[in-house]
Amino acid sequence: GIDEVTNEVIDTLVTGFGVSHVVGGSYHPQRGTFFLVQDKVPGGFPANRIAEVDAATGDTIQTFSTMPAFQVDYGDLDISPVSGNLFVVSSDESTIAEFTADGVFVTEHALPVGVSSLSGIALDNDLQGAWVCSTGGVVFKLGNFPVSIPEGLSAAISSVFPNPADDQVTVMGSALTPGGFLSVLDVSGRIVLSVPVTGSPADVDANQPADRERNG
Repeated sequence: GIDEVTNEVIDTLVTGFGVSHVVGGSYHPQRGTFFLVQDKVPGGFPANRIAEVDAATGDTIQTFSTMPAFQVDYGDLDISPVSGNLFVVSSDESTIAEFTADGVFVTEHALPVGVSSLSGIALDNDLQGAWVCSTGGVVFKLGNFPVSIPEGLSAAISSVFPNPADDQVTVMGSALTPGGFLSVLDVSGRIVLSVPVTGSPADVDANQPADRERNG
């Protein structure tokens, strides 16, 4: 961790993941873990592999391969704080790969003409975009990037009202199935409120007591 004002190192975490060329990583705000990506250089089983790492101990929780869908070379990853999906870039690929946090390949997002050889990515959730960097040090801003709404969710949530709202909103849609939870996130992607769902419509009271909140 690095202080954003002074650039001083606040803390470090030693992990057991990686042979060489662990080229990128990001914190998962919903799971409270880190995800690290290792590129193709090590070869064999360790190559093109993503690991979920315990944020307190550095222990590896799970790993999965990005292959055969996506080969990583001098790449990076970032995580949508809303969908929880991982977005992976590589200098070898002309797309950005999207995976779930459990390693299921979702899709590839084509890069615009003139954008290539990517080695870095930072999602911009507020602007529905992504900042990406090439191995040559050129930074690009990609607009209309699907960082907030998981695939199919826009159709599954049909209505949220009133909008804007100060204290209570009603949510309607086929995604609201009994036994699930409806979560409210702040702009940083942190879950600030989570309520059980019994069906549609679901009412969310932002002023409910903290002991009724559920994080996770």
